[in-house]
Parts: sequence; structure tokens; C-alpha cells
Amino acid sequence: YFTRKKRSLTNPICKSLNRLIFYHLGSVALGSLIVTLVKIPRMIFMWIDAKLKGSQNAVAKFILKCLVCCLWCLENCLKFISANAYVIIAIDGENFFPACRRAFEIIVENAFRVAIINCVGDFALFLAKLVITALVTLIGALWLSFYTNYPAVIPLIIVCICAFLIAHCLLSLYESLVDTLLICFCEDCSANDGKPSSEYYMSERLKQFMDKTESGKNEKQQPLDPEKYKNASDV
Repeated sequence: YFTRKKRSLTNPICKSLNRLIFYHLGSVALGSLIVTLVKIPRMIFMWIDAKLKGSQNAVAKFILKCLVCCLWCLENCLKFISANAYVIIAIDGENFFPACRRAFEIIVENAFRVAIINCVGDFALFLAKLVITALVTLIGALWLSFYTNYPAVIPLIIVCICAFLIAHCLLSLYESLVDTLLICFCEDCSANDGKPSSEYYMSERLKQFMDKTESGKNEKQQPLDPEKYKNASDV
């Protein structure tokens, strides 16, 4: 992203993997450790809650469920911030905690953009998973109808589940790509202003797309003109 002449790049994936192993492996391990330190107590509380199913102590069960819910929310927040912190680490080479702070600042400053892109992206990826699952299931049904005379319900259910799981794993990479591009875009807008001395790194198509998103935000936030609606009662 932050390269003017992108055609001049050679083996960017191998070079990025090399930097990860030699410079940022500790940051990745630290982020995973922090998430694990929250996940383990949640699993313990879930185990205790399962053991108390036959108990009559409603207060204890309520407290356990609240703790599990709070830890689940905290775990997902940490995962989200950590994933974006890894992008900042790749851009600036910062340590994990400064990168987390910077990622949190970017998310807060661009909350509207993050919400819009996440909602639209998640919906599009979910539709893609459904389409892939439906196509694979349809192909499997046609194949079974031509070559076998056995009932195809159970095999089709297995095919459908496997297709959805595989599609989910593969499209999760695209979801990470969208989040990475969004953080890079926000960092680009923060560091540059589009002038000849400080041009954006983003492509023209990406800039046009985000400008449309920003214009939609401004139209929603624009106050009503009282002169325009002063005769509304006559309508």
C-alpha cells in the first residue's frame, strides 16, 4: 500500500514473512497471550456454570453468566484491537502496546468509516459464503443424481456443512484484507493531505469510494434548513 511504484516490488509476501519472523514474532505472541489470558477464565466460568445446572442457587448462576458475557465481550474487543495493531506494527514497526494505542485512536477517529465498511463487508462476505455453499451443494446433488441411486440427503448435508466451513476459512482472508486496507487508508489520510508535496498513497478508485462514503455521512449530518420547511404545514 505505502509504495508509489507498486510494480517495482519483488517478492513482497516472502519479505513480509521474513520481517514477521525476525522482528515482530514477539508482538504476535504477546497479542495471542493477552487474548488467551481472557479466554481461559471465560472457559473456567463456563465449566463452573455447566456444573451448576442442577443447582438452585439462581444468584450464583446469574453472576456466572454475567461474568462469561463480560469476558466474551472483552475477548472480542481485544481480538479486534490486536488484529488492527498488527497492521500498525507492519506499517510503522512499533511495539505491541503503542501499536494498540494507535489502532484504537484510528478506530475512534474513523468510527463511521469502520462501522460502514464492517457492516457492508460482513454482509457481502456472508452472501458469498451462502452462494458458494449453494453452488457446491447443487453440484453435489446433480452428481449424486446421475451416478448413484441411493438417498442423497445425508451426503448433501455433509457436503453443505463442509462447503460452508471451507468458504468461511477462505473468505476470512478477504475479511482481514478489507480491515487491513481500511487501517492503511485511515493512516494515509492522517499522514497526508493530497497536495503535491504530500500526495496520498491510495488508488484513485479507493479515494472515490471513500469520498462517496464521507459525502453520505455529511448529508446525514447536515442540519435542516428552516426556510425550506417554513411552509411545510401548507402541504
